[in-house]
Amino acid sequence: MGATTVQALAIAASLLLPLAAWAECSQSFDIAADEIAGLPHQQTERFAQAGMGVQFRYFLPNGERNLSYIRFDMGYPLVDDALAEAVLGQVRQNIKTVANLNGVTLEGPATLEPYAAGPVNFTNDIFLGHKDDRVVVEFLGIGHDRNCLHEVRFTTVVLPEVGALDHARALYRDVLDALAPYVVDD
Repeated sequence: MGATTVQALAIAASLLLPLAAWAECSQSFDIAADEIAGLPHQQTERFAQAGMGVQFRYFLPNGERNLSYIRFDMGYPLVDDALAEAVLGQVRQNIKTVANLNGVTLEGPATLEPYAAGPVNFTNDIFLGHKDDRVVVEFLGIGHDRNCLHEVRFTTVVLPEVGALDHARALYRDVLDALAPYVVDD
């Protein structure tokens, strides 16, 4: 999810909820891993605005595989299923908008089986984008642990051949398995 979307949702949250003692995701949270599922760590961004959280990016230099993991609370004192579903809907819309802007024909989302990582149960979607002779497969996982929202986005580029989608799904599962030990409650 882009910082502007998160910021817009946080502004809306600040208008809807009374000021209270916030249970927030720790901005100092860190992942002590140089790589996740074969993807080297490239960037950690700690957003300055409270509630926006921290983002970890792992990707191949050629751009063919990209993992983004974000932990945030948007300033809410308690994160629940309704908030996670609202964020999921917004991120789905953002993916469609960006694909359209890039001239990518998008299929999806289709919902995949849930995935449990520590205290977080992720709802998972898959999108297929077609451009030229390549297929861009984007996976989106959203979950929460009552304190933090957890967003996983994984993108991989595949050639349109038999078995390519199954291979992409296996890669996403490997990413979730490798990320799971780091998805912890504050």
